[in-house]
Amino acid sequence: MKRTTLSLAVAALCSNAAYAVPQTGTSTRVVIGGATAIQSSTQNAIIDNLCAAGSDIDVFSGADHWNVACEIDSSFGAAAGTTVLFSKNNGGSGQGATSVEVPVAVEVLSPTSTCVAASVPVQSTPKGTSFDAWVCDGSGGSTEVLENVNPDWGVSDVEPTLFTGPLSILDTDGVTPVPFPAGGQLDSRATASLPFGMVATLSLYQALQAVQFPAGSDCNPDASLGGSDSGSITGSIAGNGIRDEYEAYATDSAQPVSFDGTGAHIPETPDSKGYADQPHRVGDTRACMPTISMTEARSMLRGDYTTWEQFKAGGSSLFASAAGKPWAPDPGVNNFVLCRRIQGSGTHATIASAILRTECDVQASVMAEPGFNFPQIILGNQGSSNLGECLDDLETKRANEQGLGVKAWAVGYQSLEKNPDLEEAYRFLKIDGQSPDLKNFVEADYWIFGATTVNRNDDNNDGAGEYFNPVGFFPAVDQMFERLVAELSDPSNLTDLNAGLGHPFGWGGFTGTKIAGVDTLPSFPFDPNPISGDPPLQTLTHVNPSTGVSNQCFGPALRSVGGAVAAPADAADAE
Repeated sequence: MKRTTLSLAVAALCSNAAYAVPQTGTSTRVVIGGATAIQSSTQNAIIDNLCAAGSDIDVFSGADHWNVACEIDSSFGAAAGTTVLFSKNNGGSGQGATSVEVPVAVEVLSPTSTCVAASVPVQSTPKGTSFDAWVCDGSGGSTEVLENVNPDWGVSDVEPTLFTGPLSILDTDGVTPVPFPAGGQLDSRATASLPFGMVATLSLYQALQAVQFPAGSDCNPDASLGGSDSGSITGSIAGNGIRDEYEAYATDSAQPVSFDGTGAHIPETPDSKGYADQPHRVGDTRACMPTISMTEARSMLRGDYTTWEQFKAGGSSLFASAAGKPWAPDPGVNNFVLCRRIQGSGTHATIASAILRTECDVQASVMAEPGFNFPQIILGNQGSSNLGECLDDLETKRANEQGLGVKAWAVGYQSLEKNPDLEEAYRFLKIDGQSPDLKNFVEADYWIFGATTVNRNDDNNDGAGEYFNPVGFFPAVDQMFERLVAELSDPSNLTDLNAGLGHPFGWGGFTGTKIAGVDTLPSFPFDPNPISGDPPLQTLTHVNPSTGVSNQCFGPALRSVGGAVAAPADAADAE
């Protein structure tokens, strides 16, 4: 394998010795601001489609942000072989929109950081492209150095114009709102769409199961009530009342691979964070997934609850129903806790506009602000990974940045790109009885989604980007931008990204609108399997037909192509 200047030090490593990523090892740099909900897919798209096949590729992961260093692909003409450092800011979608237009400098991982080999030093994308993985987050002898740099590109979960009012990004002081400017010249390209949903800590999830499924049913978490797995399994996966493919995996030598909602092929693995006292348990099937109503979701996000005693299930307090059960919070901890994103987040804007109608109409409300208004606790999080850690900390009683050192019930919201491997102790919830999986989304049974955009500044209005960091080969940067847009738009490409998003309750993932550049409607019934199923084509749209512009506040409505309308009613409902 050919070695770039950037990774000469890598080749010499035979242990986890730290080394500083040399700034001089790259010919140029492209800084990308924005969305954390789709950060894994953005990284995979860069590795698979912008980096030269067969060349050395290095991925450097900080606590929040990451860099990819590689030679760019030969298809980029005279610039082929140029070593590029792609620096991705994971500060939220607004930093992939407003920050690109204004511009506003975004925080990124500096190439002067000292990095060590990851515990799995050679990894690969779902498409099979291998890369060397490095950790630069301050652990294991590494040193994270951050810097503020103007972004060249941006990635957002929603259209840039949504980032106004209470959804605006905050300036570098963390206080002053910076709304997306009216009349800007941002070149914004609609790409894939991705479902989002409400999530709950594992114990809260199980408390909901206990009141929503009858005693003794396979979906009731109380193993003492006679579920089909009662007494058959011991250890951290016992006690959810379900003898399904999850538990079979722990005991049987051969398992079927299934992500169709009947049970995922996910092994019970030790807690990778090393907290042996609270191993993460496997999740539940779609049939056993508890639900909340849209009204309850709205009340949770607004902060209408101050304690969990106020949340009623079947007319009684959910908190009281859990007394003495393994899923109860610690004694006396009845605080209502919401793990939310800070404003400027696309995940936040997607959920706020869909559930609260924030910035959409006169009946709109806003999400509860971060703060400790005891007994209510609202915890703000910069990125989606931080929000996942917030929930995980509260479930596992860790005391750190967001953890309170006690076991507490909490809710939050995430994209369906998050937690498919169940590494963190939170679970997705149904809303009004509908699971947020890809099949339900394509068949229009679930409708909370963001329409992703990839953005660049075009203040000259000449069809080419204006960039801050690349040096000497702007045409190639334009070509790379177009390639990234294409990769995140075409369902034939999205299937590679979706292959890593098999959840316990079904496939998650992205949908697109075009095949080979041609607008295409999905077929029904829809098979979401990215390996053998149907192309993940979009049924619902936020595009307003009167303007032709995507507007998160519009609809969603059924897509139409050439007079034909997507007809999910013709689909066979698997529920």
